[in-house]
Amino acid sequence: MAARRTAPAAAPRPAAAAAAAASNSRGGRAEPPRYAAPTAVLRNVQSVSFVRGVVAATGAMAGGIAGVTGARGFIAYALLHVVASVALLGWMRGTPDAFLPQSSPLSFLTSGLGDNLIMYIFVWTLAYALVHIY
Repeated sequence: MAARRTAPAAAPRPAAAAAAAASNSRGGRAEPPRYAAPTAVLRNVQSVSFVRGVVAATGAMAGGIAGVTGARGFIAYALLHVVASVALLGWMRGTPDAFLPQSSPLSFLTSGLGDNLIMYIFVWTLAYALVHIY
């Protein structure tokens, strides 16, 4: 009988290399991160939506009182949304995927842009009408 050859013992690998090997063994796709509690993710989404809504309403009130009209008002809304999102990203230390599922910094900046638009337009026109028309 022929003698069997055994493979030499593998040296310990760093965690990153082990994770890459594990993701390759699953067909090249890494497993999505698991969140401790779905209710915590829901609470995070609600908090982000609330902050963006308050910023939109406050900005709309300021824009209406200042007399901003036309396209400048919509540009102001977009800028307010980006500023609020950057502030939230700073609070999240630039990693929104740790708080929200499947979220990159760029997608976090652009997501929800239209969510508060109707409220913004309503408050903006109301403040403008109360201050400048009546």
